[in-house]
Amino acid sequence: MTYLSHTKLALVDGDVLVYSSAFSAEKMRYDLHLIEGEDALETPAQTFLYKADLNAYLKDNNIEEYEVRKTLLVEPVDHALHNLKTMIASIKEKSRVEDMIIFLSGKGNYREEIATFQKYKGNRVDSRVPQHKDAVADYLISVHRAVVVDGQEADDAMGIWQSSSEDMSTIICSSDKDMLQIAGNHFRLGNDSWVLQDKESADKQFYCQIMTGDPTDNILGCPGVADKTAQKFYDPDNPWESVLNCYRSKLSKKTPDGLVYREDDSVSYTPWNAEEEITIPLRDFVLEQARLVRIRRTVNEYWEPND
Repeated sequence: MTYLSHTKLALVDGDVLVYSSAFSAEKMRYDLHLIEGEDALETPAQTFLYKADLNAYLKDNNIEEYEVRKTLLVEPVDHALHNLKTMIASIKEKSRVEDMIIFLSGKGNYREEIATFQKYKGNRVDSRVPQHKDAVADYLISVHRAVVVDGQEADDAMGIWQSSSEDMSTIICSSDKDMLQIAGNHFRLGNDSWVLQDKESADKQFYCQIMTGDPTDNILGCPGVADKTAQKFYDPDNPWESVLNCYRSKLSKKTPDGLVYREDDSVSYTPWNAEEEITIPLRDFVLEQARLVRIRRTVNEYWEPND
């Protein structure tokens, strides 16, 4: 492994630390109840801690009629904090930095105000939050002086900080692929890999993500476009126009429910938070997708294409 010895400051994605360590203190128990007559037996036939083991058991025993009851098992908060401390120690050791700043997403996010076609992160409304989330975050703030970022995401704060560092002394530590939009040093949490992202590669990551969107954050992008297709459309000499051409090509053939592409290069749809349909230039629709996926490189940035 090649270490970038000149890095001095680690910019750490605290959101990843919080959720990883908090979820590590939780397990789901799967109780298999067989069906007798029309009702499930109260006593479970088998109990499993992994869904894969449950599915294998059902298949191996040709069980077709059954009921699965799930129970969330939560370890004490000390379990989550132990895993958090292990993760932090590992980052310090493997990144070989002199210091680190941990960033946490706080209140508000400007993306919520600019998202019109779909609610930003609207697909996470029913997502389960680990029970020790707040306790882990409080520990990072009180012990490690984690920086709470309001009005934008922790990702943006890291992107701004590294983009303003001209001496390559910082390194972003995250597992989020979005962070590769930022040039410079990266330590990828999860697989402990190093990436030295040049500006051309960072820009390509950004423009391709405008086309692919981000299902995790409920950002549509260009319907039907995955990374391989986006890379085919991407033109480094005319990146913004290549993105628009991707949207024109795909939307002229098929559009998702609720979106209509028109011959005058406009789109019509009803915003998620309104009742009346609107029609706007395709460029404006794509610009919204771009601003939603964009990791900020400057303070209060609202990205604009050079066209």
